[in-house]
Amino acid sequence: MNRFFQKHLIFIIIAVTLLLVTSILLKVDSSVRVLGLIEKKEENKVIKTQVSGSIIYNALAPFKEFKEGEIVLQIDDKSVQQSIKNYKEQLKLINKEQILFSVQLILIDDHYALEKMRLSPEIQDNDYKLLENFASNWKKIKENKNKQIQSLEKQKKETESSILIQSSLIENLKYILERSEKLFEQKLIRLRELQINKQEYARAKLVLSDYKNEIIDKNKQQQILEDNYLNSKLNEKLKIQNKTNDLELKILEIKQILNKNNEELKKYKVKSPINGVINEMISINEGSVLSSNQVVAEIASTINKSIIKAYLPSTQREIMKVNMPARISIINLNQNSPKIYDGFVNQISPNVLSNIDEPLIDKSMAYYLLEIESSSID
Repeated sequence: MNRFFQKHLIFIIIAVTLLLVTSILLKVDSSVRVLGLIEKKEENKVIKTQVSGSIIYNALAPFKEFKEGEIVLQIDDKSVQQSIKNYKEQLKLINKEQILFSVQLILIDDHYALEKMRLSPEIQDNDYKLLENFASNWKKIKENKNKQIQSLEKQKKETESSILIQSSLIENLKYILERSEKLFEQKLIRLRELQINKQEYARAKLVLSDYKNEIIDKNKQQQILEDNYLNSKLNEKLKIQNKTNDLELKILEIKQILNKNNEELKKYKVKSPINGVINEMISINEGSVLSSNQVVAEIASTINKSIIKAYLPSTQREIMKVNMPARISIINLNQNSPKIYDGFVNQISPNVLSNIDEPLIDKSMAYYLLEIESSSID
């Protein structure tokens, strides 16, 4: 036999006919004949703890009925609750830091923005004072830069004034030199006098060149001041952005821890695994200490559910859909007339089965494993 069926030898092999209601409006029915067997879905289940600790709530009682997921025990979870509270407080502090950093990024460019802002309630007086100091520092940096630039502008104007005077002097010297050259040609002045005039004209041009170089140098100093100011702003923004990125990573880390804590918190609530009635339990009261994985009770199912597992011919796969309602006609090999039950298609294997060793199975065909659930099979 196939390994799937070998562990269910206590059940009889049956033939199952499914009347699948594919469309109520169109009233189109399909039927499929498959070979399978029946097993009970739920019988008795144990109720056990997942963590250790003392009981703070106990609803267990002999023969008491519980619904699936209903809390039967609560174990003291103060330590986990406190951990969650602490991490949530950390998130609040990080959120405040993020707000402060975002405001600082604005203040770097607009040093007076704080006066126009409406800050969130998390920002307290001491935080506001820190922001004021931050803005004030950048105001001073900008004012210092502007003062230095203004000083350079004043020096440039003085130099430009000197350039005008020097240019006028050069024009005069040029005129004197030209006149001296003509007089020298006429032998009315000596060579010595001509050379003196040439030297004075050359010196005047050098002085003018120095003045112009001073202007170039002052412009470079101004540009350096502006560049340094911009670089300071960029570096400060980068530093704040790096801190913000670190906070984002910290938030992610804390949220992961909180998710784990919340999942851990669920373990402190012991819930009923099925709809059923307590038929056996240990003696416990509120305050009793339980260990992890300790069985505290056994619950018997009050819901009659059966699972039909069968071989579905691959030729019939297309008409079968998961969650499709089904009317089940079960034909016991020892009976003449079938019994009819209602159910639904619970599961279909994604791939065809291989190496099926069943005497009633046609080896020339491919099969899927079909699972149908019913609550009406007795």
